[in-house]
Amino acid sequence: MRGGGKVAGSAQWKSVKTPISEIAEEARYSSPETWAQDFHVYRMDWDADAIRLYLDQRLLNETLLKDTVNDSPDGANPFREPHHIILNLALGATGGDTSKIHWPARFLVDWVRVYQQ
Repeated sequence: MRGGGKVAGSAQWKSVKTPISEIAEEARYSSPETWAQDFHVYRMDWDADAIRLYLDQRLLNETLLKDTVNDSPDGANPFREPHHIILNLALGATGGDTSKIHWPARFLVDWVRVYQQ
């Protein structure tokens, strides 16, 4: 156990799935298909305390870094190590059906920005 009675390695990315239909409705789109035709802003705020993931300014997930310590002899925290940005269009990686995708698929990225305090 480490500070606050937390078990080392107990942090989890919560597997909450927010349907695109809900996001589209909140943003006042007529349908999820209409929403999907526009560009959207995906954002990750990663500071000394937490990692927060956003879609069009809507917070989707937050994980505190104090809870991301590995359950290993060295007690390493992988989120306090150097990282790289990889943009990847991984289709079917989790068993999804790709048979109805019209190929070639398009993966458009307008810009990527990295800020450091």
